[in-house]
Amino acid sequence: MKLKIVVTIVLINAALLGAAEPPHGQNAMLLLGPDATAEQRAAAERLKADLAAKGVQVVEIPAEEAEAFGQAGILSEGGLVVETQGDGAALKISDGASGKSVKKFVAAQPVPEKTAPAPEAPVKKEKPLKPAAASGTRGADKKNHIGLSLGHSGLFSRNEDSFDALTAGYPGGSVAYDPNRGRFRLFYERALSKKYSIGIAAGKEMGGSVEYEKNGSTLSLEPEMNTATLYVIRRITRGFGLFAGAGADMYSYTISDPVVFSGNNAVHSTFQGEASGAHAEAGILLAAGNFSLRLGLKQILFGDPGDITSNFTGGGSYTPGKYRLIVRNGQTLDFKAAGQPLASNEKPFKPDLGGKAVTISLNYAFANW
Repeated sequence: MKLKIVVTIVLINAALLGAAEPPHGQNAMLLLGPDATAEQRAAAERLKADLAAKGVQVVEIPAEEAEAFGQAGILSEGGLVVETQGDGAALKISDGASGKSVKKFVAAQPVPEKTAPAPEAPVKKEKPLKPAAASGTRGADKKNHIGLSLGHSGLFSRNEDSFDALTAGYPGGSVAYDPNRGRFRLFYERALSKKYSIGIAAGKEMGGSVEYEKNGSTLSLEPEMNTATLYVIRRITRGFGLFAGAGADMYSYTISDPVVFSGNNAVHSTFQGEASGAHAEAGILLAAGNFSLRLGLKQILFGDPGDITSNFTGGGSYTPGKYRLIVRNGQTLDFKAAGQPLASNEKPFKPDLGGKAVTISLNYAFANW
């Protein structure tokens, strides 16, 4: 069915219709058939809105009531008859009384509203990730470290002891002192902050023997030491720092064979002694990953060795029993039964393993958390 729109207009823009005088009708009649397309209906609604904006009353009636053009003109009361053309939204406007075409009218399409583009969110630049473990860090900067330490110390200044006095009592002899000591230790360190750590190291030291030799006869001392050190590390950079600490040493040693120098042929076991001592050490630290190299200076304090004793089982003029090694008149070796008081010219034989040393050690932390 053909769509017809009948509009009676009283007030309408003369320029739109191309007439000098506006039409004299005061009402508009709109007829819309049931088979009108969506575009045609939309055009009719926009036309109604335009007329209503100009004060023209629009009355819509069924299209079946205005089947003929003349009938539509009568219903329009001399107003306009509006027809659609084709399948589009164009409208043909005719005079209701004469049927003469007045002007073709194309309903304006709705202009889509322009929306301002949403402002672009500023792109946040991500900071580059820091490297996980740079050179000079240990265990990716963990707080606790357990490891092994291998080191060496060289005594460059040692304390005098009874060995040095023997050159007066037994002329022609010489004292040889081994200044080199090796050490093997386990350590535990805990970081207190980025700059400070505290640690403890404990283990063994070996070396530092002393020998007095004369005419092929040798009096020798072989020490073994258990040592422990408490220390603090101050890191200047990741790979460089300072350390300082102090600790205790427990010495055990053997002396053989003083009998050949005493002029006696006593049969005896090895002379043995024990002593305690202390030390202080400080130096620089070079670190790379789980390794650190430490260079330092060490002051070794050797305590009172007490009695160096052996069991005599016979021979010579000595009654079997326990005897201690003594120095008589500050220059000759002799023995005295344990428990007997010493005479004014007698003193216990006293070795001294103390002095000043340079140290170097390589540390490796195998456990970090």
